[in-house]
Amino acid sequence: MTPKKDFGHTGRELELMLAGTKPFAEFSKFAGETFDATGGQPFDHHVREGRLEKHRFFRKVPGADGKPRNYITTAYCLPGESWRVTLYKATMSNLIHRWNDELETIQGTLLGYSLEEMATHFAKLRPNGTNND
Repeated sequence: MTPKKDFGHTGRELELMLAGTKPFAEFSKFAGETFDATGGQPFDHHVREGRLEKHRFFRKVPGADGKPRNYITTAYCLPGESWRVTLYKATMSNLIHRWNDELETIQGTLLGYSLEEMATHFAKLRPNGTNND
């Protein structure tokens, strides 16, 4: 799993989606965790009103102890953007290689980050210019 981004969308996903500038948001946590992964943003209200679509999927990932744990992803998208959820789910479900810059770029693109935002993100991650391939 990639760490949460710190370059503009975190905590503002719903606001950006309702403005039409972010097509897709995802929130994940392990089964049994009780925190609100959305940070209290009222996504479900907008799902009920038809402004957003909601999708959930589950997969097994290694926990801190190395044992497989159920990982729950809740995804929200603008109407007509569910293809992003499908591609995201396929990418994450079939992840057999370690996380790398290409997967980070695919994820960022699906979530609606601009190329400039992603370049800033990578520059913060690796100020010396190395990549994660």
